[in-house]
Amino acid sequence: MENDSIKKKYNGINNNLNKEKIDLNEGIELIDIIPENLSLYLNMIGGHSFFVVYSKKYLIKSIGDKEIKFYEFIKKNNINSEHLPHFYGLIEKNTKQYKYIINYKTKCDLFFKNMVKYFNIKLEDIDIENEQLFHKKFDDFINEKNNGNNNIVLEKSFDLLKEELIKIKKDCPKKLFWIFYWYIKWQKEFISDKYIIIQNLEYEIIFPSIIDIKLGNEKKISKETGKVKIFKGVYESLGCRIMGISSNNLYFKSRYETKELNENEFNNELLLFFANKKNIINSVINELQDIIKFVQNNFSMKIYFCSLLIFYDNSKDNSKAIVKLIDFDLTNNAKDLKNDICLVNQGKDENMKNNGFINCMDNLIGILRNINK
Repeated sequence: MENDSIKKKYNGINNNLNKEKIDLNEGIELIDIIPENLSLYLNMIGGHSFFVVYSKKYLIKSIGDKEIKFYEFIKKNNINSEHLPHFYGLIEKNTKQYKYIINYKTKCDLFFKNMVKYFNIKLEDIDIENEQLFHKKFDDFINEKNNGNNNIVLEKSFDLLKEELIKIKKDCPKKLFWIFYWYIKWQKEFISDKYIIIQNLEYEIIFPSIIDIKLGNEKKISKETGKVKIFKGVYESLGCRIMGISSNNLYFKSRYETKELNENEFNNELLLFFANKKNIINSVINELQDIIKFVQNNFSMKIYFCSLLIFYDNSKDNSKAIVKLIDFDLTNNAKDLKNDICLVNQGKDENMKNNGFINCMDNLIGILRNINK
């Protein structure tokens, strides 16, 4: 009976959220997509879908219900913050922008299939366990210019992308492997009924260093198993997990290599990332403190998880860090009713609802202060 009561309250909250229709298309016509401007975003370090670059300042990505609810929440509450990527609008089916994106996605699929053939790589080689085999076949092609495999004609508009991939191979072979791996694994997830246009946070950065840190350690139900996920390493103890690192396109680690780091390993990765740049670390600490105040003052809903993106420019000694909150999870898995019930009871102590999330932020600040000594 108690569970039935909880379910009714939970469903009531969701029904109230769903009744409010927020127009996310307002102003979208101000950004008129030109098909020739689209290109793949190659500085991706995590996530489950590819980003497309539009005119340097803007990124296009597929969007699910969770993100739509987040942007509806932002718009409904008139939250306009420097701590969030700027949102420029929603692209839906039956619009010319949507057709341009789908057409470009189709060309990307063909390009990668041709590249796989072009470099004499089998799809099964593009697997986490076969990174060395992938590079061997890539190198074999590069070193044997007249081996008969270089007669595949790629669409001219993708010549630049091919050159960029070869340059990435030269500078950071691991990153090249992951670009292929992510695209082959997640290309279907880029097809969506809706896309968003958001700010490209690094369009003015010359030599970007980027880290994606997941924050939050609430219990969560796994979609795959239906069981409560068990967090490991520093994610369990401090609520911080590195989801990907790319430093100046020379050093790269994927989330598969960083998801179970202990506290010492986590600290060492941060030391490598910031490279003893005390001014950068101090600017990140200041940004995190501002973000805590922002969350305390602006969020009427509980934050379960969130990603923190940190960028800085390696080409400038006096560079300041760009710190942004992305990928908010404001609604936990419906099966995890014990966590979701806090949405019902949050009125009892409005200031306590995000203490768990803020504690994770405080833990990260403490780590940064220690490595800056």
